[in-house]
Amino acid sequence: MRICIDSSPLLVNSAGVKTYLYHWIQSLRADPSKGDIRLFPPVNLRILNHFQKPPWTYPGIASILAVNYSGLPLTDWFTGGSDIFHMSNLIRRAPNGPRITATIHDTTAWLFPEMHTVRNAGNDKRFAKDVFTRADGLIAVSQSSRDDAVRLLGLAPSKIHVIHPGVAPAYFDVTAQAVSRARKFLAAAKPYCLFVGTIEP
Repeated sequence: MRICIDSSPLLVNSAGVKTYLYHWIQSLRADPSKGDIRLFPPVNLRILNHFQKPPWTYPGIASILAVNYSGLPLTDWFTGGSDIFHMSNLIRRAPNGPRITATIHDTTAWLFPEMHTVRNAGNDKRFAKDVFTRADGLIAVSQSSRDDAVRLLGLAPSKIHVIHPGVAPAYFDVTAQAVSRARKFLAAAKPYCLFVGTIEP
């Protein structure tokens, strides 16, 4: 099985989707039985860094813009030979050859449009129309996301599979030194408040 994964969220400032994608790819590659895992755009997965753009960011973004706006069948060329192409929401043109899959993280653009910019909500809705509706299979990160996608987007329940995000191994073995480095980097002295959320309002 030759699987190509759209790695474009790894190139931009993101939080949840970027983390999800990074660890999912690492886990797939650690198990040879999952098949040949390729990435487009090609990225180096040595480290997940939310604070600094890696050097391959700008060539990767240029390739995404070319795919989305050139009018040429570039996704067919970049994913050539793949059996499956798993799409994220930055690449807009699905290739014709491989079967298409994608992950449904949430439907907040429909449920809470006031919490999104008009542009972001519009992008999510176009992606749902262009990709979710034609996908051969979809992953939902929760039962709630699956139910919302069926109810709000009219997607067939049979093609949406709930696969909860895992927890990266690093979180099970946090050393005192790692805690100290994190506190120093974030200038986090008590008292402080930890907010586990998103960058949208």
